[in-house]
Order: sequence, then structure tokens, then C-alpha cells
Amino acid sequence: MRWYVLPVLSQHELAVEKRIRALGYGAMAPWNEGQRRFGGLNRRWKFPLYIGYVFVRLPDHATDWQRIKS
Repeated sequence: MRWYVLPVLSQHELAVEKRIRALGYGAMAPWNEGQRRFGGLNRRWKFPLYIGYVFVRLPDHATDWQRIKS
């Protein structure tokens, strides 16, 4: 099995990751958490480490890649 990088629209990383996992493949969109000060309050927020990309693990079959693209 190999890992591939799938370019996706920004802010759609999590939705694409969930969809690929639902198809039965391995997918990963790494996220990080941080704190920022908004209006005098510290708030936690989540952001993708690689904006616009999802990592997909597929077997070495070309037909699987066609299924992901559609």
C-alpha cells in the first residue's frame, strides 16, 4: 500500500477525509489545536497542518484511484 497526496479545496479537508474513509480506504488530514485571544478571551481553535491536502492510503491498483477521483 502507498500513501498519496490528494489536493482538495481549502476548508474541505475533514469532509473529504470522512468520505474517503466511508469508501473503505485509509485517509488522514492532520490537524493542530491552538489558542488565540479573541475579545479578551482565550479560545481554542483547530486548523489543518497541510491546508488543501488529504493523505490517502491505497493499494497498488489503478482502479482504486479512479474510484476516489469520482
